[in-house]
Amino acid sequence: MMERIEQGAYARLWLVMSVCLLLLAPVSLTPQARAQEGPGVPPSYGYDLAFTKGVAHFNQHKYREAIEAFRLALAAKANDVDAMYHLGIALSKDDRNQEARDVLLKVLALAPGMDKVHFDLAVVDYNLGNDREALAELALAEHADPNDAMIYYYQGLALHRLGDYEHSAPRFLRAVALSPSLGLTAHYYAGLGFYRRGLLDEARDELSEVIRIDPVSATAKSARELLAQIGTTAQTAKPWDLALSTAAQYDSNVILLDGTSQLPNGISQQHDQRVVFYLRGGYRVIDTGAWRIEGRYSFYQSLHQDLDAFNVQHHQAEVVTRYNSSGARWPVSYELKYTFGDAIVDGNGFLRTHALTPTVTLAETGATFTQLQYGFTKKDFVNTPMFRSNDDRDATNQAVGLSQTVLFAGSGLVRAGYRFDRDATGNSSTQDDWAYRAHQVSAALTPPLPAGVRLDLEAAYTRQRYRHPNSYSASGEARDDRQQVYTAGLSKTFFGWMTASLQEVYTKNTSNIAAFRYDRGISSLTVTASF
Repeated sequence: MMERIEQGAYARLWLVMSVCLLLLAPVSLTPQARAQEGPGVPPSYGYDLAFTKGVAHFNQHKYREAIEAFRLALAAKANDVDAMYHLGIALSKDDRNQEARDVLLKVLALAPGMDKVHFDLAVVDYNLGNDREALAELALAEHADPNDAMIYYYQGLALHRLGDYEHSAPRFLRAVALSPSLGLTAHYYAGLGFYRRGLLDEARDELSEVIRIDPVSATAKSARELLAQIGTTAQTAKPWDLALSTAAQYDSNVILLDGTSQLPNGISQQHDQRVVFYLRGGYRVIDTGAWRIEGRYSFYQSLHQDLDAFNVQHHQAEVVTRYNSSGARWPVSYELKYTFGDAIVDGNGFLRTHALTPTVTLAETGATFTQLQYGFTKKDFVNTPMFRSNDDRDATNQAVGLSQTVLFAGSGLVRAGYRFDRDATGNSSTQDDWAYRAHQVSAALTPPLPAGVRLDLEAAYTRQRYRHPNSYSASGEARDDRQQVYTAGLSKTFFGWMTASLQEVYTKNTSNIAAFRYDRGISSLTVTASF
């Protein structure tokens, strides 16, 4: 918050000397004395005197006296934006933040183009604990003045308090680059954020800078204590992660390889129960904060109670390279992922895939993210005793997607996205069955809930149009599908390592060809252990 505030129109400067005399030796003018001032006194004298006294009191840190003076100025000139703005700042300095917020919101209503109010309102919101609202105001302030170090400093504070250490540290470092005087606390909070992300080398650098700036300060003392903790933590920090899951599921209409199968005889039209086992893990070869290179592997196995022919085993291996430009005004991260997948059905090879997926993520603010993704996938289907012409579906798939995510209080978020993809296949009549183009729109919501409970809601609608007459159509129609998918999940983590979740997924696929129409519901109870 500003320690100095603007002193109104320079035309009023002739009053300053008289105000100083009034402050040194207050004089109460009687009505008779005021009447003798004569006709030469300006008609706005009451407002000007009160406003200038408010400024003088504020600069002497006499905030209560300043508040009273600015209220008198508003009494003389109702809805005056200058007096109202300075009143809001004075209220904030006197720790009357809710009153300050109400006044500053009124200022914005009266003067929407008064951009500087956004920063002051953000500080008030931060003081009230309204971190998401503060980030929204700071985004507007940043747009108006991208070189104000305090904007980035408060963004860092709000993100840090929300636990978003990945984005808080870059904001602190941007602030100190613009204003080195912020270095003591900005480097400390950046170091603390790196420490909580497990980036110990970066944390050491920032905390050592705190000690260099002011070795006898209380902040430096805290930095030394944290450096000592890092010394012990570094011995146990692990570059790997591992998770094991088991789930009991009820499927109202078993389908082979959920999300990839489109064969009529891949839709069982029968319900069944199954147990699912899932293992996933990764190892970070390089993790410097800016760069991360890691390998990942996952294993999936489903075991049906009755429909054994639909048992699926899937192996997936990934190599992921990620770069985060933490020093940018709007941090951008780049990711390139290669994925190999091998699906086995009823003990037989069914599908092998190779995919290359570059992704760009732009963090406009600490609470808003835009992601652009492109994918190229080579699909190699294998003939099996159950699917003798499976290789007709060999294809190359290209996809592009755009999504926008907005975070809000707690762990809440809302996301909207669009995706286009197409499969290009061979040229025979049966291969032509599988060449398509599809458009998908989706939305997701995770409302903040108490007691660590997480609720995930998602909906997606896909229009999938095939390019050639379909061999399953007696009249030679080209296949045209419309698919709706609705997902609801409830989960909670216990002991910091075990998560229990309930999930319901409903799919309705409508097609102009009867063989491809189906409804499906999957109910799951899953327990996951993370290490």
